[in-house]
Amino acid sequence: MDWLFWLILVIVLTIIELATVNLLTVWFVISGIVALFLSFFIDDVAIVSTIFAVLGIFLLFTTRPILKRYLPTQKKKNK
Repeated sequence: MDWLFWLILVIVLTIIELATVNLLTVWFVISGIVALFLSFFIDDVAIVSTIFAVLGIFLLFTTRPILKRYLPTQKKKNK
């Protein structure tokens, strides 16, 4: 039943990302999907949780700066 936890977590993180659009939780959605898949093969929750956290942080710090260069930014107008 660990897969159910990961499925719910992925759904919640997806909703948060859609509500904020800040590219913060999308990396954890991806790592949650990986954890969901791994939970079918690995019974140890600590191992799957560690993979989820490490992969999410790794993706956040490696790919977010690259994507921010290519995505349009909103600049505040000074009046």
